Amino acid sequence: MKKGIFYWMLIVSFGISSCGISKEVRTASVNLVEKQKQSLEAHKNFHKGVINALSVILDAELINSKKVYDASIYDQNLAIIEIIRELDKDQNLSDLEKRIEEEKARQKINARIKKAQTNFLVRNETLTNAKNKLKEASSSLIEAEKYKSTAIENLNNYLQQKRPSEKLLEMINIDLSQYTRYVNDANKALLEVDDYMDKSKK
Repeated sequence: MKKGIFYWMLIVSFGISSCGISKEVRTASVNLVEKQKQSLEAHKNFHKGVINALSVILDAELINSKKVYDASIYDQNLAIIEIIRELDKDQNLSDLEKRIEEEKARQKINARIKKAQTNFLVRNETLTNAKNKLKEASSSLIEAEKYKSTAIENLNNYLQQKRPSEKLLEMINIDLSQYTRYVNDANKALLEVDDYMDKSKK
């Protein structure tokens, strides 16, 4: 008799645990999983489009930077030629004095060229770093969305089970922890992008 009572108590307790989550909640959970899949694809497409557009802009800046550099070098070379011509016409200077003045002018021109080269290399590196950090931020955000999707799927699995596993809850916490980590990584990378873009304007 006692065994029979215990048996029915187990059945009732299992029945309560399986019915503790309504059918509506389970259905909503399944729908959430599907919506998150759509959201993940939308994120991927959005990031791909934005990154491609910004890459085109930054590539154009790199090309323009090269044009500015080339024009600067060309102008400096013309300047030294013009200085030599003017010195050659000057009848008040001896040949030695002309050579001295030419060397002084050449050193000044070379210093300007060296500065232009340094500015060009620094700006190129800055723009390239901005591109790379932008891609890194995008990748981190996509990874974050993937972990959020996994967490939602695990939550759905938890809700669908008649006897939910505590291990699924642990997995959900791990997924959400990874989600937070990747979001933080993305925010850090975006701050670096801002920093690089500010430097490129100087």
